[in-house]
Amino acid sequence: TILHDLPLFYDMDAFAAGRHKLKFHAELPSRFGVVPRHGTPEQIRWFEAKPSYMYHVSNAWEEDDGQGGTEIVMTGTPFRMPLDAHFQPDAARFPKLLANLEHDFVFYEWRFNLRTGQTRERVIDDIVNQEFPVINSWMQGHKTRYSWNLLMGRLNRPEEPRFCGLVRYDLERDRCTTYHEGIHKWFGEAPFAPKDGWQKEDDGYLVGFVWDELKQASFVAIFDAADIAMGPVARIRVPQRVPHGFHAPWVSADRLQRGR
Repeated sequence: TILHDLPLFYDMDAFAAGRHKLKFHAELPSRFGVVPRHGTPEQIRWFEAKPSYMYHVSNAWEEDDGQGGTEIVMTGTPFRMPLDAHFQPDAARFPKLLANLEHDFVFYEWRFNLRTGQTRERVIDDIVNQEFPVINSWMQGHKTRYSWNLLMGRLNRPEEPRFCGLVRYDLERDRCTTYHEGIHKWFGEAPFAPKDGWQKEDDGYLVGFVWDELKQASFVAIFDAADIAMGPVARIRVPQRVPHGFHAPWVSADRLQRGR
């Protein structure tokens, strides 16, 4: 488990005056606590990284650091940090992005070295605006090659968020493919549904809701997770509207029957 201590807090002066306001502290690092699965509180290790803020992690796993130690690798989708005229984090502007629902994210990697106590971090992709990552959940905690993320639309209407498509990121080849169905189709989070007897990490489907603004109808859209660019392999109309941006997990019928 990795705990997040990120430098975005309530503005206590505004709070004391009865106002809700956030304040980003660009002078503080992001802190991540690595909690052992089978350990004691004394074994928790804290690591520092560049100041940032994010909602969602894609996955985290252990790797050999090549020198007899262990690195914890974590991938996620933090906000793109706005910069001032001196290319430093613009602390005053950042909370306004959240307040105005301006969604601009990057795909990112952190490496926490348990041997040295040091952090390495890098941008995986800052071209495609992507968030709400999902993986094959059976691979959680293991090294994953693929992350399926939502393609984020720009702010242009009061009703948000604007999830405008899907992204399939291949970490091994360091490339992605996207699917965007036009400006009148808005998606919800699309969890991964593994095929029966799956063998490869991407043997499965992405299953999520789509709101078609022109038809004024919601659909369940099913994508082949190995090739999202071909579009949905099935589309099922649902009798009532499901708001775009809807979140949902995937639970198989077998798991429902087992009750866990």
